Amino acid sequence: MKEHILVRLNDLKSKSGKSYEAVHEALGYATSTVHRWHKGESDPDLEQLTNLVEFYGGSMEKLFAAVGKLEMAAAQESGYQGIAVMSENYEARLQAKDDLMDQQRRYYERLMEQERGHFEKSIEYLKKETEWLRSVIENLTK
Repeated sequence: MKEHILVRLNDLKSKSGKSYEAVHEALGYATSTVHRWHKGESDPDLEQLTNLVEFYGGSMEKLFAAVGKLEMAAAQESGYQGIAVMSENYEARLQAKDDLMDQQRRYYERLMEQERGHFEKSIEYLKKETEWLRSVIENLTK
């Protein structure tokens, strides 16, 4: 799979027309480091890869979809009989991504609900304090 990511990354760079120097200026990565990534001599971490792909005008989702297609094409070209297995792996990766996104959505929904509860309690507290202050002012002005 690594070689397929490398192929797709190089395609994105070619299509973007951006140089290693442009990557350095925009993202701060050393030109020699970016060069090694494109040659397959070293690997960027996920954040670096995401930044690079987006800088070239691509998206990680499209990158992985293209990588899946390249894997399938390579399997067909080599006469590999387990294409269905590769397809299932690709589908499993997509499902894992969807599951992660659902998990994050549920987490943020719970967080928002907790914050809403805190906010509502604060409002109730402020209403009680306001009533108390009104009664104190009322007693002082009598």
